[in-house]
Amino acid sequence: MTGMPETRRITEGDEIPVAVLRDLLFGVLRHDALHDALIERMDFHARREQLDPEGLSAALPEMVGDVLAVATRDDWLAVAEAFVEGFRDATGEEAGP
Repeated sequence: MTGMPETRRITEGDEIPVAVLRDLLFGVLRHDALHDALIERMDFHARREQLDPEGLSAALPEMVGDVLAVATRDDWLAVAEAFVEGFRDATGEEAGP
C-alpha cells in the first residue's frame, strides 16, 4: 500500500478518489427522487429474506439510470443555465451574447 487514496479513472488523465465517488453515490441515492424507491426495494427483499448487499448493488445503477433516462434536453438545459448563472454571480462575469 502506497498510502495514496484509491482512485477511479473518469477519462484519460482525469481521476476521482473513491471516497469522493462514493460520497456522490450516497448523495444521489439519498435524494428524494430515489430514496423512497430504494427503501421499498430493500423492504420487499427483506420480507422475503433475500436482502443482501450483492443483490442490491446490482440494482442500484439501474435505479439511478432510470431517473436520469427521463431527463429531457430541457431539464439538462435548465440545470446548465443555473450553473452558468451561479458561476457568473460568483465570478462577477457579465452575461455573454
